[in-house]
Amino acid sequence: LYGRPVSVVTHVFSEGNSDAKRTVEMIARNLSAFTWVLACVLTMVVTPMAGSKLPVGSLVGSRKTALDGRAPLPHTTVLSGDRLRVKDGIAMVTLERGTRVILGRKSNATFWRDDGAVKVSLARGNLVLYHPQSGGEFHVEVRGVLVTPARNSKTLAELAMSGGVLAITVKVGTLSVKVSGTTKEVRHGSPLAVNLAAARTATADPSAKVNPKRIFSHKVILNSALLGMGAAAVSSIALS
Repeated sequence: LYGRPVSVVTHVFSEGNSDAKRTVEMIARNLSAFTWVLACVLTMVVTPMAGSKLPVGSLVGSRKTALDGRAPLPHTTVLSGDRLRVKDGIAMVTLERGTRVILGRKSNATFWRDDGAVKVSLARGNLVLYHPQSGGEFHVEVRGVLVTPARNSKTLAELAMSGGVLAITVKVGTLSVKVSGTTKEVRHGSPLAVNLAAARTATADPSAKVNPKRIFSHKVILNSALLGMGAAAVSSIALS
């Protein structure tokens, strides 16, 4: 590819000044070498960027927490795939377009960005979420249970795991709770309890046709520690 321009230019100057001929050949060779160097540099720069983690949000406040195993600095950027562990403390993460999440004590969560949506996978503990009316697509996943705030609606809710049950309480707005092919709506004044073992079975094997009554219940009982965390977190979000 790079040899052809040289031969054409050489032909043009074949009957002319030999110095001009050599000058043109040298320029062509230098351009060819520069092109190869530029291609190598672009490959070195673009390849790491293609495999880099995408930003999800910012850890604006935390106490006794670890981000990917290390103590985070204030306003640390949270990247897709980062794991946040709260010991005997609390952590607040701001996500895009005003969405906020607060993790309570003894909570573990991983943050993801996929196809423009942000997802928090809660492995243990409890969280409070605030999703503004103008917020982007956002989900919380808990062992096969997918929790999603209603679109174009402000939502404030609590999720707490205890004794194999996920308790969901909505303070403002509406949440959609999906397990396999079954979806429930949760509103203020009507909390929902999800049996995580039954939900995991239904998600792993849809053909099992687990009775929704085994998965969902409106009888929610939370211990005082979880209720205390929820009240404090809701107050924190409401005042911020």
